[in-house]
Amino acid sequence: RALQTYLSRAPTDYAGPLFCYSNGVPLSRSQFTKELRTLLAQGGHHPAHYAGHSFRIGAATTAASQGLPHWLIQTLGRWSSDCYLRYIRTPINVLTGVSKRLIAE
Repeated sequence: RALQTYLSRAPTDYAGPLFCYSNGVPLSRSQFTKELRTLLAQGGHHPAHYAGHSFRIGAATTAASQGLPHWLIQTLGRWSSDCYLRYIRTPINVLTGVSKRLIAE
């Protein structure tokens, strides 16, 4: 929801970086991580449990769960090898469903 709210405030024709300052300058990786950890702490979350890579994991996992082909996930994440497969997490409900199916057979 927070991302949808953030995106709704951007001009509809905006094609720049996702996270940038109001003047359009993109956040560096270290600036992004610093801002992320500050916001997490303000929200009552433990900042050490999150990093910039959390977003790569989340994006790859979401893309896979939505049925995007692996070659497209690899392209969107700018991965030049199949290492992106390590980022894709299997949702717990899928694992639970597999267990139930195996027991039933």
